[in-house]
Amino acid sequence: MSNKSIIYSYREGDKKRGKLLFTDDKTLKKNYPKSFGISKSAMGQKFKILPKVETLDSKSKVIIVGNSPNVLKNEYGSLIDSYDIVIRINKCVTKNYEKYVGSKIDIWATTHNSAKWYGEDYIPDNYKNITQIWKRTPKTTLSSLPECLQSISSLQMFKSNFYCSKENEKVKIYIDKSEFISEPCTGLLTILTATTFYKNVSIYGFSFFNESNNLVRDYYAFNKHSINETELKNYEREKEKNKNFFKKIQNQKKEKLIQQLSKEKIINII
Repeated sequence: MSNKSIIYSYREGDKKRGKLLFTDDKTLKKNYPKSFGISKSAMGQKFKILPKVETLDSKSKVIIVGNSPNVLKNEYGSLIDSYDIVIRINKCVTKNYEKYVGSKIDIWATTHNSAKWYGEDYIPDNYKNITQIWKRTPKTTLSSLPECLQSISSLQMFKSNFYCSKENEKVKIYIDKSEFISEPCTGLLTILTATTFYKNVSIYGFSFFNESNNLVRDYYAFNKHSINETELKNYEREKEKNKNFFKKIQNQKKEKLIQQLSKEKIINII
């Protein structure tokens, strides 16, 4: 919150029926001209506000946990939970996997939580601790959210005002130069978005399935108790898609960009 305790409100997508969001960043007015304004009702109340892009957070230790099957090779759960901010992607099962991936979650970055993919609308374990939701695009819809998740801060990582903003320019440059064949995945967008807000970013569990000949199966999906039949069928369909030559090239480009970010000391790979 700013020194003057001024809180602004605006609508997601700058649309009349868009989700009501809160910020202390007055500069967002240029991105949300129709819905931006001072929220008198929010004054004095505690809201989770996204950090300002222009004041890069250099104090917080941030880790982004991916869903590669490789995470089951190391018991890094305690290490992961020791970070100040833990960001998890999509369906991020932690129950019964705590010794491998920890249990803490502060930011949830997701494409969707649809029952059409997961068999039921997915809500992360320990969801009450989530302070921010990073949606893939403005079209991302999340169903059956608990009440405590309906009013917290969120942003749209791709195809949004935030993505096109001057503050996010470096992310756009990295993506444009990578010449991806198709849109970057949510995991990669999350990593790049985190570097816009935070200086000390580590990543763990991102292989883009290159280690398994492009078999798309998240770490929890090998346990029948963590996955239902609907999701398993979707994984099998995805497996066929990933036999496509261009899909393999796309994953290799993602890996190359990650290595570049590491070489430039923008991220740390665990």
